[in-house]
Amino acid sequence: MILISTTLLVDIIAIITGYVLARTIIRGSSLFGEDAWLATSPFVFATVAIWPVVFATFGLYQPRRLVHSHVRELQRLVTASVVAALLCVLFHFVTRIAVARDFIPVLLGSCLANVVIGRVVTRLLALAVNEW
Repeated sequence: MILISTTLLVDIIAIITGYVLARTIIRGSSLFGEDAWLATSPFVFATVAIWPVVFATFGLYQPRRLVHSHVRELQRLVTASVVAALLCVLFHFVTRIAVARDFIPVLLGSCLANVVIGRVVTRLLALAVNEW
């Protein structure tokens, strides 16, 4: 249960970081400067909640899947990320929030990379704690 909660928390942090990184790349502003936060519209962050819901739908928070086959988990993670990005596009289309066209592919790449890195670090820490 702790591993599931930690994975969910790390995923949310990774997704928010992916959003900020994508906006920073698109806007060309400094990552840690005030420009990065000003360039990120609060309405864009409304779609952050889509990602964990899609991940849960694809079974990425089930305990047996967190421990076993990493290749299948990666396949499900990529598929779930693409679905989440498409749902973000749908959300922006329906709500008529202006988003740059190149934002979505950059968002998909940055969120996917951050989530994969976060999950690998979480697993390594869990293994280190179990061995300790």
